[in-house]
Amino acid sequence: MTDPASLPAIRILTVDPSEVDTELVVVPVFGDSDELSDLSGIDAAVCGEISRARECAEFRTTGSSVFVTPLIGNSWRAGRVALVGVDPAEGELVNQLRTATALAVGEARRRRVERIAVILRGDVLPCPAAQAVTEGVLIGGFENRRYKSSSDDAPPPTSLLEAIIVAGTDHEASARTGVDKGVILGVSCNLARELINEPANILTPTAFANRALAMVGEQGVQVEVLGEDAIRDLGMGFLLGVARGSRELPRLVVMRHTPAEAPIDRVFGFVGKGVTFDT
Repeated sequence: MTDPASLPAIRILTVDPSEVDTELVVVPVFGDSDELSDLSGIDAAVCGEISRARECAEFRTTGSSVFVTPLIGNSWRAGRVALVGVDPAEGELVNQLRTATALAVGEARRRRVERIAVILRGDVLPCPAAQAVTEGVLIGGFENRRYKSSSDDAPPPTSLLEAIIVAGTDHEASARTGVDKGVILGVSCNLARELINEPANILTPTAFANRALAMVGEQGVQVEVLGEDAIRDLGMGFLLGVARGSRELPRLVVMRHTPAEAPIDRVFGFVGKGVTFDT
């Protein structure tokens, strides 16, 4: 499973974006009408490369476009800037911001960049914006290379070590709440991706149950793992019948989360199927 120590450090700064000392600063651009007026001097700091790229359509706010160029001079402390397109006409901005951040992180890793900053801007509220950016950082930085051989001709992308979220001074608390939520969702998404990528001879039903216990065992979630006899006693013949196609015995994982403040008149249940042998 994902080692928490391998996650990038995500922190919030409430300074002018030009003052952030990092390798790459990521700027979401919200549509063709977004003239970056809140980032005064950024085009001059790249010798007009942003205007040129937009005029010749090298950078577009549609089609998951990413444009990277060096920052020159002393007006910005970052080494490079990356524009990522977020098109208001394409739908919900929070989802787009998550995707755009993940794309920028992928581009950063391919360029051997270890430290980035993402500017919160546009019409997305600070909390959901910070959550989307955090999820994008973690999702875009995910790569499971445990079963890949190394190659000198194709070095793997570098791991992201730090992501700074640049927020306004009045938005630090709400942005921090968004980061906390984003970490939970981003890590959970990557855990699911790790399970999906596991080969069937390693992720057996028993191993799957053990992984589930390890994931939530420290979070106050009760975990019950039912073996073959308990499954038979419950009359789950179809599950047993399918399991006869494998020499691995089936397992049924039941998780219960009952916080003290939960209402007693309603129960929410989620049912999922973890297929470990043929998909």
